[in-house]
Amino acid sequence: QNELLVKADQKINQLQMSNDQLKQTINQEVSNLIDRANKVIHQFKGALDREFNANMEKVGEETKKTIEELENIKSKANERFTSYYNRKKWIDYLIWGYMAATPILFIIVIWLLIKG
Repeated sequence: QNELLVKADQKINQLQMSNDQLKQTINQEVSNLIDRANKVIHQFKGALDREFNANMEKVGEETKKTIEELENIKSKANERFTSYYNRKKWIDYLIWGYMAATPILFIIVIWLLIKG
């Protein structure tokens, strides 16, 4: 019976040692996997940052182009408005002249008809 207990203790010790070795191996493998995963994540993050920065530059350039185009459109519209306003002013002057000249011409025609 003592011999069985000694063999059982030896078996228990062997199993504990095997368990400890297995735990150590598993911990090493997990540590290796974590390291590799962190490396992959770091590489992915770098690639993502590069792509993000490149796209942000493109967006910035496109935004500048769009703003310049809008400023150009705005200036052209302002020029057209100013041109139209100046044209309108001259047309107003011509209308006022016509309105002033019409009664004078009417009086001259009437006077020529009466005199003649």
